[in-house]
Amino acid sequence: MNVIIEGLNWLFEVYNGTKDIIEAGAVDEAEANSGVKELSEAVKADDDVAVSKALVRLSTFVKQLHDAGSRLINE
Repeated sequence: MNVIIEGLNWLFEVYNGTKDIIEAGAVDEAEANSGVKELSEAVKADDDVAVSKALVRLSTFVKQLHDAGSRLINE
């Protein structure tokens, strides 16, 4: 689990470092932050089902970041 969390942290660092060049609205930052909060609470509660749901929710952020980066590369 720690490796997954470290990977998500890295993706948020990438996002924070590039959000000035990513098109506005390409990543739903509020939804991503809610997903992080949900994951944090689920990990603290040691609730595997809730962790799974939070990771699915955060997969939207990962896809949005991927798609935004792909559009930048292909411009």
